[in-house]
Amino acid sequence: MTFWSWVITFLYGIAIVLSLIYTKKIKGEQPRHLLWASISTFLLAMGINKQLDFQTLFIMSGKYLTGISGLASYNRLIQKTVALIVFLLLLTYIVIILIKTRKILNREKTALTGTIILLIFTFIRIGSISRIRVIMILQYFIYFIHGLEFLGLVFILNALTGHFRTAKKEQLSDRKAAPEI
Repeated sequence: MTFWSWVITFLYGIAIVLSLIYTKKIKGEQPRHLLWASISTFLLAMGINKQLDFQTLFIMSGKYLTGISGLASYNRLIQKTVALIVFLLLLTYIVIILIKTRKILNREKTALTGTIILLIFTFIRIGSISRIRVIMILQYFIYFIHGLEFLGLVFILNALTGHFRTAKKEQLSDRKAAPEI
């Protein structure tokens, strides 16, 4: 792994821990809790994949399975089909979450921006791994693809630190407002 890969992995770790703490803290607030539980799950999956590189495992397993089943000549077609199915499942899940949390989306713009950037990064990676030419060309235009991932994490971490700062200010103002005995 490169230096930037380690930095990004470290940021994933911080973002995962903070998002899980925040998700637990807001458990009673249904739309916000659902949104942050989804973001936490997404970050966890991305962080684990950053270290374990599951897409390579899936690609190699797929090549092996198509080879032993006699479908090796259809390998690219199967790969693109699986990539399309993953893309559509992710997109469906995202739309459902956005519909269910639409009341609070305005207050979570920074976290949503970071998540959208990470999703764009994910779709570019899925497309380039699946050898979809248009997306492979897009990856070349974004010279430092990890910069996109880094930017998404910075937005999410900014949103989380903002939530924790706000909670700390509210806690301090509650102490000042409490009557002294």
